[in-house]
Amino acid sequence: SSSGGGGGGGGGYDAGYGADAYGEEYAEEDEVLEVVINIVRQPGAAVQEHAFVIDEEATAGAVATLCGDAVHLPPHQRHAYALFVMREDESLRALAAHENLLTADPNPIAFYYQMK
Repeated sequence: SSSGGGGGGGGGYDAGYGADAYGEEYAEEDEVLEVVINIVRQPGAAVQEHAFVIDEEATAGAVATLCGDAVHLPPHQRHAYALFVMREDESLRALAAHENLLTADPNPIAFYYQMK
């Protein structure tokens, strides 16, 4: 019957994907992820890769602020820049400030912070 117990363990593992199966242990973890943003300082400039640890709920506007800080852009220049997502067909789409990076595109290839 020990193998049956193993099967029960498997069931418990599957249940781990449920909403509150992680309990307190899950709640204590910060829901953050690392995102690599390609930063282009000026049109035609070399691409610099920066990794940021962001909250899962982070908006494009919040991440754009992090990017601006990282490359020391003065406040008056920041309005000229935007965060873009590169899609599967390799086209770039500017993200609205309220958009969430995780849900802005189903299969993002890369994120860019560059001149609009």
